[in-house]
Formats: sequence, structure tokens, C-alpha cells
Amino acid sequence: MIWQMWAIAASIIAAGGFCLLIRLERKNLKFRKSLDMFHAEFGHEIKTPLNGIIGFSELLQDDGLPVEERKQYIGNLNLSAQTLLKLVSDLLDCAKYNLGKTQLHPVRTDLRQLCGELPVILEALLQERDLRLAVEIPDDLPPLYIDAIKIRQILINLVGNAIKFSAGGTIRVRGEFHRTNSIYGMLVLQVIDTGRGISNEYQKSIFDPFVQENRGDFGAGNGVGLGLAITMKIIKLMKGKIRLKSETGKGSCFTITLPKINYDSFQ
Repeated sequence: MIWQMWAIAASIIAAGGFCLLIRLERKNLKFRKSLDMFHAEFGHEIKTPLNGIIGFSELLQDDGLPVEERKQYIGNLNLSAQTLLKLVSDLLDCAKYNLGKTQLHPVRTDLRQLCGELPVILEALLQERDLRLAVEIPDDLPPLYIDAIKIRQILINLVGNAIKFSAGGTIRVRGEFHRTNSIYGMLVLQVIDTGRGISNEYQKSIFDPFVQENRGDFGAGNGVGLGLAITMKIIKLMKGKIRLKSETGKGSCFTITLPKINYDSFQ
């Protein structure tokens, strides 16, 4: 009887180990597929700005270029360099978060001012897509002690993603602060668009690195699928949560909830 019990226990352990191996292999396969997609996408994405830098720098060597044409080439050269810098920065940011090398640096921040800067920062992209960015932050929202740089990065990533898959209309950034006590409260941020929406299948992996959805001409050739992955890592670092509500053809709403945010009660 004892030997039978040991045999049953061994079988259960073996079966459990086998199931674990299957799960690990599935995760490994998913990672390898994502990595293959990344290599293919990143190879294409990095060549585009590099070719722009090389091409426009060669054109600028012509001493006989008209002034206006030279200015245009310099602008295009700068844009290519900025694009390349963004790709490299995203990769480095993702690596730092994976290695746990990133820390929060909360400072006293006027959230209304921070969000009010977004339409200026993203003006060129908004104009290209014929979009308007509306910022809706209550006037009585108190100064918050948050990592302003990372909050700005989150919002730029989410609004940038909304711009990429929208054409015409309005993107809204909303913010609310709910006081828990005289020291802490909960910050809720939303980015809402009326774009193409996100398919149910893609919603399952939207925050995974190197993953992008093919939505026709929208967003073609923009990024390698790291923006939302980095956003998720920042929010987790802040002990927060992000939820996505989206319907194909009707737009998307990303809601971020950050608990236990210190605020200035002596405003």
C-alpha cells in the first residue's frame, strides 16, 4: 500500500513537472516569436532613419543648394536623427526596467501644467493626422508628489499610440484625484480616442514587448512595439494599474489608476 501511494505521488509530481515544462515551452515559443517579429521590425525601422540621415547628409554636401532647399534637408535630417534616438531610447528604457535599474523620483508637480504641455509637444503629429488634443484636468486639483518625467512619458506613449491609429477628431486626456486622507489620494488618468479601436485578440497581448497590430495604413512603419510595454512597466513600478476598454471602429480608452499618491494639502 505504501509503495502504491509513493507511485501515485511520483506520478502526480511527474505529471505536474511535465505540465510545467509545457507551459514554459509555450512561453518560450511566444517569446521567440515576439523576438523574431522584433528583429524583423527593428531591422526595418532602424534602416529608415539611418537611410534618411545618410541620404540627406549626402545631399547637403552640394555647395550649390538653394537656401530653402538646404533648410528643408536639414529639417529632414534632424527628424531622422530624432526618430533613431527614440528607437534606441525605447530599447534602453525597456532593458533598464527589466533589470530593475529604474527608480522613482517624486517631485511637487502641477498636473494641469504637465498635461497642458502635451498639445505643444505633440503638435506636429496631431496636425499630420488632423487631430485635436483636449486636456481635461479639474482646476482645484492639488499639487501632487509624482515622478513628473515618467508620468509625462506614460501620457506621451498613450497619446502617441492614439494619434498613430486615428485620423481626424479629438483625443482626450482626463485626470482626477480622489483624496483618501489628508496625506494620500488616488490619481486616475485616462486617454480616450475615437480611432480605429483595438481588436479583442490584440488586446490580450497589447502590453507585451515587440508586439504590434497591423491595422492597414494606420501606424505603418512607426515604432517596434515597445511604447506600451514600457508604459506598463512604469505603472507597475508606481504600484498602479492600467485598464483598456476598446471596440473596433469606435475607439479606445486607457485608464490608469495610481494609489497612495502624496499631495500638497496646504495649497
